[in-house]
Amino acid sequence: EEACSSGYISTVTVTGYQDLTSQGSPKPRKRDAQHSAAAKALLAMQKLLPTPLESRSNPKNLVLQWLAKVAKKPVGTEDYAYEVAAVEEGFQAELVLKCLGEDQRYRGVPEKTKKLAERSAAQIALEYLQGCS
Repeated sequence: EEACSSGYISTVTVTGYQDLTSQGSPKPRKRDAQHSAAAKALLAMQKLLPTPLESRSNPKNLVLQWLAKVAKKPVGTEDYAYEVAAVEEGFQAELVLKCLGEDQRYRGVPEKTKKLAERSAAQIALEYLQGCS
């Protein structure tokens, strides 16, 4: 905090995911200045992070939720794998589900990035798995 002619100004610095510094508005009380800076930092962080809706609608997350429900246990990295290969169009991923007896494989469509290719494979798997349940 620093004193100014109209009271106090506070700054919040968040390190880790992405370094972020937010300065609050001048406030007559030190505590109010701290709250102002914290509120601005939270708003800035919300813009950097996926919204809960994006998180829930991400096919990769939905597949893991489905697997946990069917397997009736927490799903770990030993239960699934994404195998990504470079192809002419970019990348193509195959999702391998290892926790349902014999390995089940779902190949996505080629995409420009590895991340999108994995999502594509997860979407294909999800459509198939939801159709079977």
